[in-house]
Amino acid sequence: MNLRNLIRIGKVSSINYEKGTVRVLLEDKDNIVTHELPFLAFEYEMPAVGEHVICVFLGNSHSRGFCLGRYFYLNEMPAEYGKDIYFKRFVKDATLKYDRATKTLTLTAENIVFNGDLVVNGNVYIDGEVEITRDAVIGGISFLNHGHPYSWTDPGGSSVTGKPQ
Repeated sequence: MNLRNLIRIGKVSSINYEKGTVRVLLEDKDNIVTHELPFLAFEYEMPAVGEHVICVFLGNSHSRGFCLGRYFYLNEMPAEYGKDIYFKRFVKDATLKYDRATKTLTLTAENIVFNGDLVVNGNVYIDGEVEITRDAVIGGISFLNHGHPYSWTDPGGSSVTGKPQ
């Protein structure tokens, strides 16, 4: 067995999304394209065709092995890095960054969807429009189902306006 053939660097040549496998072009091995290699990963995030990956092969063949995944190289370094930074890029368009020094988690994507309840213990700052498609309860008062006294027509305050329109 030739140990030099166990770990190889190559470029993704094709992807089988349903199986979670890739074929890898090994340019240093006369442009051999491997058989489909499963990802050795704990999450589903397939690379793009043309991205560099590291592969581990079983035995002296390029037909059996695993793709370990992408790696950082000079022209693909993460946008943010450093001693206290955890940075994850999701298929080029979204990122997750945690800065341990400032204790700040930043999630960046064109759209972020939460399915389920969202509980915030702390302040919320919003720089943009807010659209609420159902009721909002603020300080125990329903926005859609509250009324105001007709103080100008009913000095006693016993009459209340209808719901907001």
